[in-house]
Amino acid sequence: MITTTSDNRVYVACLACYNEGTLSGVWMNHEELDIAWDHNWEEDSTGERILCKHKHHEEWAIHDYDGDIHRLGLGEHPDIHELIKIMELLDDTDPSVIVPAFLLCQHIKGDFGIHFKADDVDMMTVDMYCIDDVGEWASEFFEGCYSWWDELPSIIVSAINWDDVGQDLLHDYYHIEYGHYIYATHAY
Repeated sequence: MITTTSDNRVYVACLACYNEGTLSGVWMNHEELDIAWDHNWEEDSTGERILCKHKHHEEWAIHDYDGDIHRLGLGEHPDIHELIKIMELLDDTDPSVIVPAFLLCQHIKGDFGIHFKADDVDMMTVDMYCIDDVGEWASEFFEGCYSWWDELPSIIVSAINWDDVGQDLLHDYYHIEYGHYIYATHAY
């Protein structure tokens, strides 16, 4: 199988070959993985066996991840259909949104890649705040929530420690730190 270049790929290996001391596998993007899974790892379009040349070798494992998908900690045996969907999301959407959304879903569910759902991750991108400055976020939050906010004297507003208020507000959200940002949501 000829692998095309993609940002997100997985290395699928034949477990029987690995146990016999030989590394036999292939790097695949989400399209190639979908086709290989549909053909039960049997043959690619040229008639060659996908993972190894032995017909009695049927077990597989993902030995490596390449691209943003490696940050998700999905392990050797993720649900292939969900893996394909996540890889599509990562290729079609800004990974700086998808990766934190996935990690936030894991944090909320306590699910570390074993039973993830791409739809949960996609929904999370809608309900998620990306916070660069906690104090600024808290200040904007209060300005947007209270119509009387503009009527407060500036001396009172300037005396508020917005960083502390922001940290207190975060207690009401599921949140993670990723990169230079905090991602937070009320979802779930």
